Amino acid sequence: MRPTHLLTYSGSFQTAFSADNGPEDFLRPLRRLNGEERFSLNLMKIPRGKWLEDLSEAERREMAETYLQCAGSANALSIELRQKAAGAYHLYTVGRPGVRRGKPGVAIPFQHGNRTLQVYPDEVFVAEEAAEIFHRYFKTGEVDTRYLLREIDLNAFYRELESDSDPPDGL
Repeated sequence: MRPTHLLTYSGSFQTAFSADNGPEDFLRPLRRLNGEERFSLNLMKIPRGKWLEDLSEAERREMAETYLQCAGSANALSIELRQKAAGAYHLYTVGRPGVRRGKPGVAIPFQHGNRTLQVYPDEVFVAEEAAEIFHRYFKTGEVDTRYLLREIDLNAFYRELESDSDPPDGL
């Protein structure tokens, strides 16, 4: 069966997903996230009718523009969606409805604590709920409308290391 999506685990291990993958295929790696060496999951759609090895560099770059990803540990994950809206790409954090006052105050550390994302309490997920969100996105290309999207930028990710003040290139 031709793959439809590419799943990247902690920026290094990649596996192709096809229509026969189910929610448990997301839950297993999400439960293993510890925020240290296992810290993220990223799901991108492969251009229709293509095999990974047949993608041009331009197709790979385009494919990487839209995705669903998460970072953190199995007990405290932030989920982000990058999609095109009004002709430009935007990055959003996914959350449940709730009261949001002031700046986000919950720190989600990842990648050995070198990076952190600040989110609101209703934007923190555990592996089981994240697996449902990933599976729906895998099947439909959308996040369920019961969740809210709050736009953020890559500057929302910052290094806690004093010697490096540049924002990271992503997860």
